[in-house]
Amino acid sequence: MSAELKFDVPRRLVWRGDTPLTIEPKGLDVLELLSREPGALVSAERLQREVWRRRHLGEGVISQTIYKLRRALGEDGLIQ
Repeated sequence: MSAELKFDVPRRLVWRGDTPLTIEPKGLDVLELLSREPGALVSAERLQREVWRRRHLGEGVISQTIYKLRRALGEDGLIQ
């Protein structure tokens, strides 16, 4: 069983138990958006609009950010 995940949104800090996690700024932006609506499906279009603030991104930008975020969080199903 893994330790509890904690996200201090105002300070942009994430911990697993007592261990701080290193997450890139865009990953923190994605995590913040997802944490506002737990369990909700968030579209790629919405991520582009609210996290990157533009309509068109290079191929794979969102996927790569989600991949890195999953790895940092331990890939335990928090982000699907």
